[in-house]
Amino acid sequence: GQFLSWIHKSEEYAAGLRDIQVNQDFTVSAHMSNRLSIELVLDGNFDVYLGDHTSSNQDQSRIYLSSYLDNGRQTRLYKKGAKIRSVGLWLPAGLLTNQFAVDTEKLSPTIRSIIMLERESTTILPLSTHMRQALEDMMRHKYQGSLGDEYMSAKTTELLCYFSELITSPEEIFELDNNLPRHKAQAMSTVLQCINNNLASPPSMEDLAKIIGLSRSVMTNTFKSSYGLSITEYLLQKRMDAAHELLKTGKLSILNV
Repeated sequence: GQFLSWIHKSEEYAAGLRDIQVNQDFTVSAHMSNRLSIELVLDGNFDVYLGDHTSSNQDQSRIYLSSYLDNGRQTRLYKKGAKIRSVGLWLPAGLLTNQFAVDTEKLSPTIRSIIMLERESTTILPLSTHMRQALEDMMRHKYQGSLGDEYMSAKTTELLCYFSELITSPEEIFELDNNLPRHKAQAMSTVLQCINNNLASPPSMEDLAKIIGLSRSVMTNTFKSSYGLSITEYLLQKRMDAAHELLKTGKLSILNV
């Protein structure tokens, strides 16, 4: 396989591409301070450790957005037999807001706190079809030397444009830009609406499946493979967003939440 790393031609952020077959378990650790990490995963089986937070990627296509404060540390455990295809971007604070016009007021509380480096945290987002295609292009390109550097810089800029749009409205972008058949795309849109309209007491898995006209297993597998999170993980993430917003506005105390 291949592992490539480069500095964007603006010299403001670094990037790395992994396209490898893992022959034995191994661990990689990195120290970062006051940085954002965006890991765009096409596929791969690995665990990510950020402080007390652990995420396990089981051949899922998704995005890990993480923040690192002073002396931050990220550890990845790659598992034997896995094929890893991903691109990582490591950005300074302020790059997305200053150069990619990200309006933090339009972000969810969780994403906003990460982008603004208010705390160390990780959240998971879906890969859009356009982002998947850009990643596939990067994996396959044959350019060498300075031409290769120019190409990769252009593609990472393209990814950040898509990403900046995605974080403002993940559900809307997912609904408009996924590679699902039409009937499954409509079904997943209904699942999102049912959850977001009933965070406190959402329909059961069985009821959700009846509402959209799919079996429970097809529904859960389709949601997880396309959105990058299980339905349960998505519900938990949305509840965390709601709790952060209540705390921020002072409508509830920590004990009430």
